[in-house]
Amino acid sequence: MLLTRFEIQVFLLAILLLSSFGLLATQVNVARAQTLFDFSISLNGYSISLAPNHSGYVEVTVSLVSGTPQNVTLTSTVSPQDGELSASLAQPWGYPSFVTTLIVTAQNPQPGKQYQITVSGSSNGLTHRAPTLTVTIGCAQGTCPPPTATLTTAIVGEGTINPSCPAGCSEPVGRTVNVTANPAPSWVFSGWNATGATCANGLNANPCAFPMPNASVSITANFLQTQALYTSYAGLGQVTPSCPSGCQFPVGSAVSIVASPASGWQVAGYHLTNGVTCGSEVGYVCSFAMPSFPVSFQVTFTEITTTLSITILSTSTAESSSTSTVTVASATTSTISTTTVSVIVMGTTETSTLFSISSGSVTQTQTSTSSQTLDVTTNTTSVITALQNPTLELALAGVVLVSLAMIVVNLVRRGYRGSVKCSRCGFNNASARKYCESCGAPLRGN
Repeated sequence: MLLTRFEIQVFLLAILLLSSFGLLATQVNVARAQTLFDFSISLNGYSISLAPNHSGYVEVTVSLVSGTPQNVTLTSTVSPQDGELSASLAQPWGYPSFVTTLIVTAQNPQPGKQYQITVSGSSNGLTHRAPTLTVTIGCAQGTCPPPTATLTTAIVGEGTINPSCPAGCSEPVGRTVNVTANPAPSWVFSGWNATGATCANGLNANPCAFPMPNASVSITANFLQTQALYTSYAGLGQVTPSCPSGCQFPVGSAVSIVASPASGWQVAGYHLTNGVTCGSEVGYVCSFAMPSFPVSFQVTFTEITTTLSITILSTSTAESSSTSTVTVASATTSTISTTTVSVIVMGTTETSTLFSISSGSVTQTQTSTSSQTLDVTTNTTSVITALQNPTLELALAGVVLVSLAMIVVNLVRRGYRGSVKCSRCGFNNASARKYCESCGAPLRGN
């Protein structure tokens, strides 16, 4: 049989009315029960501390507030429910008033963790809860670890840091922490940024050491890229810094190269990698900012040269004299002496020129005069002849006299010729020739 639409609507309305009457009856019964019966739940404490693998006990009291006692069922709820803490009631139900015990047992939760336990009682639609019980996990005496704080580490540039804690690491409070920076190849450590702690030896010390405070700490390691500098030289001297195998310098840092020639040497020039200039060169110092590519510096030292010029001027004069003495007797002694005196005067001039790139030229002149006298004496003595024949003695004496006369005449003529003045041209002849040196006319006495 099919119901009409009107009949269906009447049926649904009847069901709705019956439900409303049932709900009203229930509320009336609850109100009546509350009027006839009520209870309360209390604990003898609302916080306890519990060590791992230990149990704790809390007294629970269910009291009658009004009406006839009714059966009350007790339950307990733990939050969070991680399985490390449990709670149970020694007497889970009863008629008020009664007292029971809440048993709390810890397995092995982490010290310092907290839990909340709620005890509830229900009877004839009435439900009451006791204030929340807080359970803090402690530790057995002497075994409790110290509290911890969070350490966070970071890097700027290329390298590594130890410990590496980008997401945070737990460090015991009070313990000394050493954070070490390790630069990558061609990079160099350039310092720390620290928040919440102070590096014991400064922000440029590596590692950064500090006692862990009871608060969070953030440490950042900074790295800078480096490039190699190569230095060399030719000649005698030195270059500072000395980097024949390469020295690492941070990119952008100031570099100063000093070329120092040895004594008697000078800087002749240098070669620097293309793209790098020395800027102001003072006292053989080359300064520039380190680029992002390797740099090579080579300097050449050359020896300082000296030019020596010597001029020698010389003059000489000579004087000669001759003396002869002859005695003729029965015993004859003849002595001939000849003395020659020469005086030589020499003048010397020395010129030294010093060439230098930095100081131009300096000329020094020294003049000295020296005199030297040479005395030469030739003596012929003691020619003794004993003659028995006077005639022969006279003859020999005559020969000697004639010879001496010829020598004297010859000397006189030579001196005379050297001082003869030409009668034709008036030229004063200085040599012992027969004819005038100027016009060729015969000289008198020749």
